[in-house]
Amino acid sequence: MFRKELILIVFFGSIWGFLETIGGSALYNANVPYSDIILSIIAIGILGISFIFVSRPGSITLIAVTACLFRLINAGPYYCHLLAILSLGLGFDIIAKLIKREKPIWISGALGTWLGYVIFAFSITYLFRYHYWTYGGSAKVLKYIGLNGSLAALGASITSLFGYNFGKVLYRAFKKKERLAYSIEIAIIFIIWIFVRVI
Repeated sequence: MFRKELILIVFFGSIWGFLETIGGSALYNANVPYSDIILSIIAIGILGISFIFVSRPGSITLIAVTACLFRLINAGPYYCHLLAILSLGLGFDIIAKLIKREKPIWISGALGTWLGYVIFAFSITYLFRYHYWTYGGSAKVLKYIGLNGSLAALGASITSLFGYNFGKVLYRAFKKKERLAYSIEIAIIFIIWIFVRVI
């Protein structure tokens, strides 16, 4: 059972990491405003899907760790971005476990995203004391949480619900051909990791 869950964790983490590596680079290079919000909203949609497949406490955080590892290996040590990914996964994981599973998933998506922004802003500023954040002080932290965090939470409430419902459809198909599904996931994992290395 643990081996199957591990495959799922690596699968969803690789998808998220691929998004951050390829999509993130494209958005930042194009100077798209609020790129972090766009990436967070999409990422929560992925986590909404994954929540159907792996709901054990800590699973979402492990998916985030996998995404961080993917981005670290393929995009370099941009620790600010890595902390943001980890914080988002941790925030969603905490809220999803505090709120009962039968409650609407969009609540977990919204509150988990907002908590992720809180964790990131306070950690990067007061724990790791990254100069870009300490220079702005509390005003920067509060603005980031209030504006970016709230906008991301609003979008995540939609994508988490969509992802969760889409995940239920995928899960039904997954259970019918479980062995084939795991083989496809493993193949996709290898394709994603190799593709990013060769481009």
